Amino acid sequence: KRPVKTGVSPNGKPWRFLWDEWQDLRQSTTDLNRILQPAWWQDVYGIAGICGFNGCACLDFDSRHKHNPDADGIPIDVPRRFADELGITDPWLVKTPSQAWHLWMQTDDIQTLKGKLDRLMPDEPTVDHVELRWFGHYVALPGSHHPRGDYEFAI
Repeated sequence: KRPVKTGVSPNGKPWRFLWDEWQDLRQSTTDLNRILQPAWWQDVYGIAGICGFNGCACLDFDSRHKHNPDADGIPIDVPRRFADELGITDPWLVKTPSQAWHLWMQTDDIQTLKGKLDRLMPDEPTVDHVELRWFGHYVALPGSHHPRGDYEFAI
């Protein structure tokens, strides 16, 4: 879950795709085509959404299962309840390999927030903590592979 760190820039010099560069660079189709050309792309197993642009934010629900394989995963009603409370009528939910959820949303209400907020969830038996991922963060998207499984859209 790290951005690709090698490649070639348009001027032929090494392009390392450092996170500091990616978080402020607006990607274009030309950039994507350059990224897809090198052979090292075959070793990439995931894609990510960059948070903070155009009001895009993600609530990342981490399950107790992540730290304890015997713990139950988070049931889908937990992120759906959060979506209802936030007024999100058509939530974009992603199931993670650690039996948890990503709830994507678009909002202008947190434009001044930098970084992420992380809160423990003692009242939710299956939730360890929830993070609001915002500016300067990225989150794995469906189609990404992890040794524990794949990221998938909720059906």
